[in-house]
Amino acid sequence: MALRGCNVLCYGMAPFVTSRCYEQLKISLSAMNVPVCVVGIGPGLGYADAGPTHYATEDLGIMAALPNFNILTAADDISCKILTKRILNSKKLTYFRIDRDAFPSVYNRKDIKYFDTSVKKGFNEIIRGNNTCIISSGYLVHKVLENGQRLMKKKNYLGIIDLYQHSPLNSQELNKVIRRYKKIIIIDEQVEKLGAKSILFNEIDPSLLNKIKNFSLPNKFIFENGGRDYLLKKNGIDIKEILKSL
Repeated sequence: MALRGCNVLCYGMAPFVTSRCYEQLKISLSAMNVPVCVVGIGPGLGYADAGPTHYATEDLGIMAALPNFNILTAADDISCKILTKRILNSKKLTYFRIDRDAFPSVYNRKDIKYFDTSVKKGFNEIIRGNNTCIISSGYLVHKVLENGQRLMKKKNYLGIIDLYQHSPLNSQELNKVIRRYKKIIIIDEQVEKLGAKSILFNEIDPSLLNKIKNFSLPNKFIFENGGRDYLLKKNGIDIKEILKSL
């Protein structure tokens, strides 16, 4: 259907449309560079309490390893709508990561003065700062905004970047932005080996690496229950404590 000009979207839980059918993604889509959009629902721990069969804590890395895939992560309904239009118009091979739950809008919050919300260059510096910059995506952008009010009240202290496009990474523009900051914090709902850290470390200016501190999930299977926030906290991503330390 895609080769005949149709807009083809393949929709399913993130682990089932990535790791379970990886060979088909590699040969049928990536190798042939077919303009299909694979929609993965509930990346990271989005299906909390369903166990490791339903967690996608490595989907970002394994999909980034496949040539030709554009990887996008929506943070809210507004970015989801904009990115969906881009996917349909561009006709590029895409892995689109969206959450299964509805969250408050990131791009329509009245309590934040946005610096850049163009949704054109692969990331948005939704708050501009000079001291410390947090780079995150999807659900964790919400958690940072919810818990970062103290730091956001400090003039020009905290910057927040919604990294909604992980591949291809707009490294030239991203380098320009993060050079302003003294500290760069990556907060990622993926295992450390296969998450945003590994992508960023391969792409950004090496002189900036000593500024970066990474918070991600441990390289292990997670079997516990207790909800998404509980699992994140138990496995090293305690947003409140991370922000307190800044």
